[in-house]
Amino acid sequence: MDSNVNKEKLCLLKMLQIFRKNSDQDHPITLLEVGKLLEQEGLSCSRKTLGRDLKALKDAGYDFIKSNGSSQRGFYLAESSSFETAEVRVLMDAVLSAPFITEEWTKQLIDHLKSLMSVHQAEDMCRQISFDRTYKCKNGEIFYTIDTLEKAIRAKKKIRMVYQHQILWHNRVTLDFGREFILSPYALLWSHDKYYLACNYKKYDVVSNYRLDRMHKVEILEEPARPFEEVCSYRGTFDADDYLRHSFYMYNGERQTLLIRCKNSALEIMLDRFGDSLEFLECDHSRDAFTARTDVSISDGLYEWLLQYSGVMTVLSPTIVRHEMQERICEVYKRYQCAPNFQNDNT
Repeated sequence: MDSNVNKEKLCLLKMLQIFRKNSDQDHPITLLEVGKLLEQEGLSCSRKTLGRDLKALKDAGYDFIKSNGSSQRGFYLAESSSFETAEVRVLMDAVLSAPFITEEWTKQLIDHLKSLMSVHQAEDMCRQISFDRTYKCKNGEIFYTIDTLEKAIRAKKKIRMVYQHQILWHNRVTLDFGREFILSPYALLWSHDKYYLACNYKKYDVVSNYRLDRMHKVEILEEPARPFEEVCSYRGTFDADDYLRHSFYMYNGERQTLLIRCKNSALEIMLDRFGDSLEFLECDHSRDAFTARTDVSISDGLYEWLLQYSGVMTVLSPTIVRHEMQERICEVYKRYQCAPNFQNDNT
C-alpha cells in the first residue's frame, strides 16, 4: 500500500517537472506524450491516472492551459517560471557581458538561467546569444572570493589576500608575484563591468578600492575590521550608492563641489554620470550651453573622465581642478607635437 502511495506521489511530481521542462505556450504536450516521458523515468501510468493527476495539480493551483489548435494539441503550464522570457534574456546578457565572470562560470550560470524556461524556449534563445571570450576573467578563484568577502563583511572581520597585476615580460603578458594585503572590507561594488571591494588598508585613513579579479588566496581573519566611520563620513551604514556616485573609475579622493559648463550635446553624458544629484544653475540657449554643479571626489579618475569630454565641458571651479586640467592638456599637446619614434627590433 505504501509502495503504491509513494509511486502515485512520485508520478505527480515527475509530471509537474515534465510540464515545466517540456511545455510552453508554443509547445503544448499531450497526456500520451507525458506518459511516454514518464516511462523513460521508469514510471508507468495509465491515461486515466494521468488525467486524474492533472486535475489534482490544477486543484492545487497550478495554471494548466489546454490548447486546441489544429497543429498543436495538448496542455502547457502557464507561468512555469517566476521570470518572463525577456527577463531571463536580460539576465543572460548581463552574465555574458560581465568581464569578471570566468568562461566556465559563465556557462554554469547560463545553464541555471536556462532551467527557468522550457527546453524549447532555452533552445531558441541560445541560438541568439554569444559572448567574447577575449574579455572574460581568467581568475578561477573569483566565485570563492565573492563568497568569502560577503561573509567577512557581514561578520565585520578583516581579510588577508594576495593582489596581483598583469605585467609585460619578454613581450608577453603574465602576472606578477603579487603583494599581500590585510584589509577591512566594507562593501562589494560593481562599476564599469568590474567588481570592486571598498575597504581600508591600515596604512591610510581612507577608503580604497581593489578589483576582485586581481585577488587571490582570500581568507577571513579573526581580527575585527576597522570601523568605516573612522575613515569616511558615513555613519551607521556604508552608503555604497552614494560612494559610487561620487567616485570616478573607482578612484577615491577629497570630496568637493564641481562647477562645470557644458555644451547641450553633453547633457545625456552628464545625466548618465550624475543623475538626480546634478544641479542646473544656468541654461544659455543663445550659446547652446548650460552650467551645472555637483559633488565629486577629486582624483585621477575624475581627470581621466574630464579629458574624454574636454571638447564639450569646461571646469569653472574649483581652481585646483582647472589648473590640473590645464597641465594635463598641455602634456597631451606636447606628446602629439613630437614625431612618433618607434623602432621594431625584429625589422
